[in-house]
Amino acid sequence: MSMSEIAAIVQSSPSLDRQKAIGTTDIPTGVVNSLAGKGIHTVGALLDTDAFKTITSGRYDIDSVREVNGIPIAALRWLLDEIIRQSGSPTQNLCAG
Repeated sequence: MSMSEIAAIVQSSPSLDRQKAIGTTDIPTGVVNSLAGKGIHTVGALLDTDAFKTITSGRYDIDSVREVNGIPIAALRWLLDEIIRQSGSPTQNLCAG
């Protein structure tokens, strides 16, 4: 699934619980702590970051970066995987573009 397809899913049918606390997800504790240090405590806050918008724009290859604008790629990858899972799309590899 391409990043543009993921961006379209987010725009057309936001299915994520934006109020869900990041600490209640399966994101690793160290990443949760890093996000909290940046004031990101909910899924919605992570979804609204410039880092997420940058990743879904296709400007970065998600497999070649460790973070975007200070947000660990593990958190962004989790968010992308959740969007795909909740959209009902079959599991596919993410690809830039």
